[in-house]
Amino acid sequence: MSQFKSQGWLPPLGWRLLLIALLVLGVYFRFVNIDRKVYWRDEAYTSMRISGYTIADVTQEIFTGQIVSQQQVQNFQRLSPDRGLDDTMRALSGNPEHPPLYYLSARFWAQVFGTSVQAMRSWPAILSLLAFPAAFWLCWELFPAPMVGWIAIALIAVSPLHVLYAQEARQYSLWIVTILLSHAALLRAMRTNAIASWAIYALTLASAFYTFLFTALVAIAQGLYVLLMERFRWTTTLRNFLLAGIASVIAFLPWIVLILTNFARVQQVTAHTGAQEDLASKITFSVLVQRWGTNISRLFLDGDFRGIDLNHPVLIVATVAIAIAAFYWLVRHTETRVWLLVYCWAGVNALALILPDLLVGGRRSVVPRYSIPAYLAIEVAVAFLLASWISGKVRPRGLKVVGQVLLISLLLGGLLSCRAMSQSGGWWWNKASNANNPAIARIINQAERPLVIADADPYTQQSFDIGGAVGDVLSLSYSLDDRVEYLLTIEPNVPEIPPGYDVFLLDPAEPMRAQLEQQYQIETVYERSGRKFLSRVGDRLAP
Repeated sequence: MSQFKSQGWLPPLGWRLLLIALLVLGVYFRFVNIDRKVYWRDEAYTSMRISGYTIADVTQEIFTGQIVSQQQVQNFQRLSPDRGLDDTMRALSGNPEHPPLYYLSARFWAQVFGTSVQAMRSWPAILSLLAFPAAFWLCWELFPAPMVGWIAIALIAVSPLHVLYAQEARQYSLWIVTILLSHAALLRAMRTNAIASWAIYALTLASAFYTFLFTALVAIAQGLYVLLMERFRWTTTLRNFLLAGIASVIAFLPWIVLILTNFARVQQVTAHTGAQEDLASKITFSVLVQRWGTNISRLFLDGDFRGIDLNHPVLIVATVAIAIAAFYWLVRHTETRVWLLVYCWAGVNALALILPDLLVGGRRSVVPRYSIPAYLAIEVAVAFLLASWISGKVRPRGLKVVGQVLLISLLLGGLLSCRAMSQSGGWWWNKASNANNPAIARIINQAERPLVIADADPYTQQSFDIGGAVGDVLSLSYSLDDRVEYLLTIEPNVPEIPPGYDVFLLDPAEPMRAQLEQQYQIETVYERSGRKFLSRVGDRLAP
């Protein structure tokens, strides 16, 4: 790899201008139309928790069988003088599967800029910009050549996956930053073996732990890397790594205690990824493989741009082939310390999700956010592949042209994907749970005096929202007019319907629907895939 360390590997002026332009466009796509897509269920939970409320609070106060206003529902999405930082911590500690770093920072942001959709999504978008210098630092530690870092930044800038998570009021853009920083800090610490460098590594790893629990897989990958690099010998580097790792775990210990204390609850709310019923039971091996390929492709291409299907199977196969070629090129053309980190980084994350799905079933490995570490490793490998080929210093010489074509194709595909997403109204695949909100809201808002009836399952009384009913109501409220009112209840209670309203049933449980059908004329007004999302309640049936 020594031939790539010279200053001659800096991009020519034309490339530099192109990469800077892409960086500017990447920033633009992270903020343009940031409030256009539906504020889906999990984002509504973010607003609810930073405002100091739990699901149990919501159900106890408004799922009472009494009519409540739009304002009363939206109150659970806004900061209040009555709910302070201690209430936010109470709400977060009741949901320990979501560590508090992002949510506390989002609360401080909301105290200054408010809790509108635009404000709440602007914070993760700003955090996502830190991925640019973090990626450059990591690439510099791996490959002391600026071109790799610049290409990595360009790929991240116009990556549809990065832009999606940058525009979502959740912790994943921050997690991306902490993953990149922890890897870069680890490499620097191993290179210098200085106490300050190991302290920085411990801090970045602790920050990652406090952002998302799957950081455990990142830490395991880093531990495996250090063990292999030190050949399982007790060395100063291994000792310092263990001390730094222990320090980060000790820093995370308060939250570990919360997780263990509420372990049954954590298992309950995360069990859906390993479920054997419903959707999960239908995921065969061939479907898993197809979704793995689709998710990898979404790093570079996604959506439909003016009739161009960017998720076409041919394009998916092509992007997966590029990723495979990048890993092969990496192991053939870099030192062990370089390729081994990327392989451990991607391999531990991928195998930890894929093997349980293959052995016991489930869909862990097809949830894109869980595989973010592996996707980042792919981007680093692809950046090195393209930088190597474009440099013109590898054989055959024709690889330079191939590298240029591939880079331009990936960047153009990313730009088209980001453009398609920015113009998309309503939803994208990461918000599919509430994709029907715009259509449902249009129907309800057209009524003269709308009343929305919804029910939640009894688990919500224990802070669970297994069916997502509470989150769905909060999410839909962002699309409804202020004059809309609600009649919310807990299963199996069926509310008395007051006269004088245009009454709508919002995806009710089957017992409620069956009981109301015995008393009223029920007309389905919005249905998708056999699921009756919205029904209108008509006149009472004759006895």
